[in-house]
Amino acid sequence: VPGEHDVLSPAGIAARPSGGFYVSSVITGVINEYDADWGFVRTILAPGPGEGIGADTTLSTGTPLGIGVDPAGTIWYADIGIVNDPEDGFGPGDGTGTVRRITFVDGEPQPPETVAAGLDFPDGIGVYVPGGAASGGGGSSAA
Repeated sequence: VPGEHDVLSPAGIAARPSGGFYVSSVITGVINEYDADWGFVRTILAPGPGEGIGADTTLSTGTPLGIGVDPAGTIWYADIGIVNDPEDGFGPGDGTGTVRRITFVDGEPQPPETVAAGLDFPDGIGVYVPGGAASGGGGSSAA
């Protein structure tokens, strides 16, 4: 994945049901959509202008690490909750992680919904599809 369109730290990848891929960038809080040839299609998720990671705050979009896509096309992501603590440094905060989902209406991504909060180090997502294969990417465990 080219280091453009704010994907400075690609962390997770998931296949789109209609072909192509979604890629998360944990440090920038971005999820981008790419076609099957890795051409940039659009940004699905991005923090607001001027947002940054602080001592007590993470990005409003979270810091997406692992991602997965269910058969309906909903994107699920593990937000590892990165903060920049003056004492502990840059990394996941205590209880700052979440699991979120992005649904689509008429093909347009909607704002993310938080489905679990107060988590420590959620770094992966798995999507179970009865009778099918699991979909997910990034990290080393399921959230």
